[in-house]
Amino acid sequence: MEAEKKALNQLILELIYLVDLLTFVGIHKQMPTIIPTHIYCDNKNAVDLCNIIKHSHKTKVINMRIHFIRDMMKKEFVLIKSVRIFLQNL
Repeated sequence: MEAEKKALNQLILELIYLVDLLTFVGIHKQMPTIIPTHIYCDNKNAVDLCNIIKHSHKTKVINMRIHFIRDMMKKEFVLIKSVRIFLQNL
């Protein structure tokens, strides 16, 4: 699950960079409402850890990546959803 958290974190950083780059170039205009980018992950535990704020004894120590991902979800920059493994090729 650590690899999925790291990949989600890196993907969100790349999205922030691309939005800033497109805004600088003038292609992406600043919109009054932000449309969240949908991110699909096949690891249900990683998606649940990002979406659910409830702590348990297994998630006692949560690193800064999860806090960053949750912060971006709270700001409605991204929306993380679970996808079944056999639907990935469609």
